[in-house]
Amino acid sequence: MNAVHASALQSVPQLLLHVLGPDEASVTAGLQVVRNAHHGFATVSTIALVIQGRAVQFLAANSGLGDEINTALALPGVSVVACENSLRSVGLSLKA
Repeated sequence: MNAVHASALQSVPQLLLHVLGPDEASVTAGLQVVRNAHHGFATVSTIALVIQGRAVQFLAANSGLGDEINTALALPGVSVVACENSLRSVGLSLKA
């Protein structure tokens, strides 16, 4: 699973979703919106899911959401962006 730093986005997203909160449900809901939006657009579109706050803890490989996140990232044009300060606050770092 590869979350990216905001500066790594190649273009301005056509859809930007923002998820924050302490529970897994908020990230799961954000991922569902990403999938629905991706399938709803007539053409390949850039979609960024920004995860901030305690929600970044669910980006960890052992969080249980790894498969769902990887499935979303496999969709053309989709990226997951993590707040670096939030990652640091839960003891995670960006994978290079």
